[in-house]
This record gives sequence, C-alpha cells and structure tokens, in this order.
Amino acid sequence: MPGKDIEEQGQAFLEKATGNKQWAEEKIFLFLDFHKQRVLRKELAAGTLKNLCLAIKTFYETYGESLPPINWKRMSKALPKARSWSNDRAPTIEEIRKLVGFTDRRIKPIIYTMCSSGIRVGAWDFLQWKHVSPITNEKGEIIAAKLVVYAGEPDEYYTFITPEAYINSCTVM
Repeated sequence: MPGKDIEEQGQAFLEKATGNKQWAEEKIFLFLDFHKQRVLRKELAAGTLKNLCLAIKTFYETYGESLPPINWKRMSKALPKARSWSNDRAPTIEEIRKLVGFTDRRIKPIIYTMCSSGIRVGAWDFLQWKHVSPITNEKGEIIAAKLVVYAGEPDEYYTFITPEAYINSCTVM
C-alpha cells in the first residue's frame, strides 16, 4: 500500500476497500498467503501468523461500518494450525548434577530454585529476597519455601521450592 508510515497505508487501504469487498478480501488473502509460505519455510511460527490475522481482523472490524463484510472464518481455515505446546522438558538428574558441579557457588541455588519451582529465566528480574518465605514443620525444620513470582505484576503467582534450594540460597546471601 502506498504511504510513508502505517497510518497512511491504513488510510489508503480503507479508501480502496470501501465498497470493494472482492479487492479487500483478495489483498488480505494475498498478505496471509505470503506469510503462510513463510510458515511452511519455517521462517515464521504458525502462532505468529494467527496473531497477524487477528490484528488485520481487528483493524478491519474497527472501521467495519464503512467496509464490506469479510468471511473471516473461511480465511482462518486456510491458515496452518499453531502448536499449543512447547518442546520444553524437565532436565534429567544427570544434567542437574553436571550444572551444580561448577565451582561458582552462585550456580547451585539458581539451578535448584529453577528446577524445583519451575520458574523461567525472566522471573529472576522480578524476584527479591522478600518474595521468598520459608515453611517449617512443628519442629522448626524447613520443609519448603514459598516463592511469589512476578510480584506486583498481573501474571503474579505462587510456587514452592525444596528445602535444598532454600538452604543453598541462604548460604549464598
């Protein structure tokens, strides 16, 4: 579309698409087909293509009163199916042993915490010592620790770590 920025290109699309359903459907289909080919070449994930389609649909529906209706269900059926799972796996005991065998004493609490709690690397940016609370039994022994992950964020949640992870973290502090 002609235009030096996205706003001008959007305006140009709206002007051409108004009253011309066939042109609008064809242009959207060509755009999605181009990116579908990228998915097939593994340059783009199928989930990303679905998000591109949703952005176009939202734009189109925002200005829908002046544009002819499009069959979005038919368009979305032509898109490749996105995976709803990842290829992640839990580390093996041997892999954990290898990692904690490093001489840097800061590695052990990090590995134990991540393995026992299931947090991702990005959670460390939000984690503070005040978000870790030990849990003790009647004898006063630490049996676990509670972690507040992404504290203060909309994605905040609780998880737990093993006594080994908590104790190793305390020795580094």
